Amino acid sequence: MMDIIYVRLIVIISICGFFLGSILFSKILPRAICGIDIVEVSEDGNPGVSNVFKYCSVPVGILTALCDFGKAFAPVLAADILIPMEVRTPLFGLVICSGVLGHIFSIFNHGNGGMGVAPFWATLMGVFLQCQLIFALVIIYVFIRYVFRVHAQHLRTILCFGIFFAFIMAFSTNMVYKPAYLILCAVICLKCLYIAVKQKRLPEQDTVEQQSGAGGNSINT
Repeated sequence: MMDIIYVRLIVIISICGFFLGSILFSKILPRAICGIDIVEVSEDGNPGVSNVFKYCSVPVGILTALCDFGKAFAPVLAADILIPMEVRTPLFGLVICSGVLGHIFSIFNHGNGGMGVAPFWATLMGVFLQCQLIFALVIIYVFIRYVFRVHAQHLRTILCFGIFFAFIMAFSTNMVYKPAYLILCAVICLKCLYIAVKQKRLPEQDTVEQQSGAGGNSINT
């Protein structure tokens, strides 16, 4: 049973982690360094690291990735140091989820953040005992990206984290971390699906508006 002191500590770290995760370096750094608004120039409007690499430069992308990594790594590392392993319960998952969910549902960007992939990797690194999950995710990604050659980013992410979800369900026995990673996998897949559907609908809306405008002009003339 977790002591009330540790429960309070988890809640405090989780709240701080959510606020820290809500800082979208993918918006801040490209605008400060390159004068580019990633949300405006990108096709999917996603304030994520992949778009920084695509529309800015590799150095800016690396810097952004490190910042996104660090903001999710810090709260997990803090909790890992301050909370002994023997008193941990699934409640520890709040800390794991906090930075990733903050990134996905950023309170500093009206609840609209990135896909959460980079912060997700950071939590796996923060929980040092989950090395097997890191290797599993790497192998899944390599197979989807280079063996099955899935190049569409959102589809690749959905497949990767969907398979990873099934892997955790089947093979992970650590009930301290398992619920948190199942939740994060599901949220990331849903976020990617939402972005993909939204991206598909935008050209259709533009086409309808153009047709409506053309029809209005012909009537006026």
